Amino acid sequence: MPRIVPFKIKFTKSAGSIAYRMFFEEAPEAVTYDSTSLDFVGEVDSDGFVNVDLADVFAGSGVEGSYNIGIAAFDDRGNESAMSKADNVPLDFRAPAAPGPIVFL
Repeated sequence: MPRIVPFKIKFTKSAGSIAYRMFFEEAPEAVTYDSTSLDFVGEVDSDGFVNVDLADVFAGSGVEGSYNIGIAAFDDRGNESAMSKADNVPLDFRAPAAPGPIVFL
């Protein structure tokens, strides 16, 4: 099984939120609420930041390339916040092919 290197981001926790939704589009497409999305819960550190390992969020997706990303918070009723965005984020969650057969000499 391949090993994908951690790729961590952090952002300020939203008051009243129970989880977050990450939206993403391959650049240069604009990220919107209709974009592909993944829900996640991040760990909050002592400074009030939510820490997320994108390698865990995108696990098994094979996502690779430059992406526009948006993150929105949502509450227990499903209401979503405005979206914080980052453009042209280089993502690489695809491991290279395994080496060829091992030959004993």
